[in-house]
Amino acid sequence: MKQDIKLIAIDLDGTLINNDKILTDYTRETLLAAIDSGVKVVPATGRAISGIPDYLNDIPIEYGIFCNGASVYNINKMEELYSDRFTKEEALTLLSQCEKLETIISHAANGSMYSLEEDKSRLAHYNLHPRTQDVVLSTRTFVDDLGEIIQQATKGVDKFVLFFNSQEKKAAAREYFENMGIYHVVSSLYENLEIGKKSCNKGHALKFLTSHLDLMPEQVMSFGDASNDYEMIDFAGTGVAMKNGEDHVKEIANYITLSNDEDGVANAIRKFVL
Repeated sequence: MKQDIKLIAIDLDGTLINNDKILTDYTRETLLAAIDSGVKVVPATGRAISGIPDYLNDIPIEYGIFCNGASVYNINKMEELYSDRFTKEEALTLLSQCEKLETIISHAANGSMYSLEEDKSRLAHYNLHPRTQDVVLSTRTFVDDLGEIIQQATKGVDKFVLFFNSQEKKAAAREYFENMGIYHVVSSLYENLEIGKKSCNKGHALKFLTSHLDLMPEQVMSFGDASNDYEMIDFAGTGVAMKNGEDHVKEIANYITLSNDEDGVANAIRKFVL
């Protein structure tokens, strides 16, 4: 049954694009058809705004949710509408905590993602899929001192991303940060943890944007596959989980669509919107 959908928020990796990091022609045509019908398509990603992928360049997108909800932008105007970030002091404290672990550290600030120059050569030893390595290398600015970047971050720091070379180390780190009770700890990839402010998530950012556009949650559809999508799927009137998604995300979804390798986003949009 068709729904009165006016906004579609979509996670990118593992959701909109397939496992080869490709946006298929069928899904692209579906997004364009939805936009032509008056629906706003909103990327809702863990990436920083500087990491908007090329495959979205020919799609007329006005708004975006970035860094797991740390910011919402009017992309056309490059105007930040909403933020929920670490202060410099909070970020420096978190950096010192991360540096105690055996991990590769990135953080997002000033609209970009930063990693240490010395970690470029370590990526291959962290069991990352080659395509994931390519994404990391293409979306990071490599620097010599992450703390210095934090000191220069005029708006604060959006989030931290940690890569681990074993699931045991990742699980221990997750427990370590969650037990502090002051962080929102999620995972978007098998090898990573993403740490934001306790109050920061895609759901809160989507709630803001929905209100900003004078819409109701019932007019919102959201797509995701991982724990950083949980609150966004829970908020939307039509929350859609991918078949390849995590079980706890599927449990709260209104609908489970096909996998990201089967044009699952397009399948659900054509079922409920077009």
